[in-house]
Amino acid sequence: LVPFRVMETALSGFDLVREMVSKGNPQSVTDAAVGAIALRACIRGACLNVRINTSRLKDRFFADDLVKRSLFIEEKASEEEQSIVELAASLF
Repeated sequence: LVPFRVMETALSGFDLVREMVSKGNPQSVTDAAVGAIALRACIRGACLNVRINTSRLKDRFFADDLVKRSLFIEEKASEEEQSIVELAASLF
């Protein structure tokens, strides 16, 4: 569950990064976009950990549900990253 919790926590960071891009210092827009990239990398790595950690669980219902939820978060993170990077690029 630890990597799954990491995914949930990291996903919540996209709101702050988006606000930094849209309302923060114009000179740090690209730094904020890199933050979005880093959040997605964190989530991708944690998702891999969820998948390896659940591969040997006997409770397949629990394991499959956790993998399903982690893949949803990974997909959402990909969308958030793309949106934030595009927003940042539109400002310069």
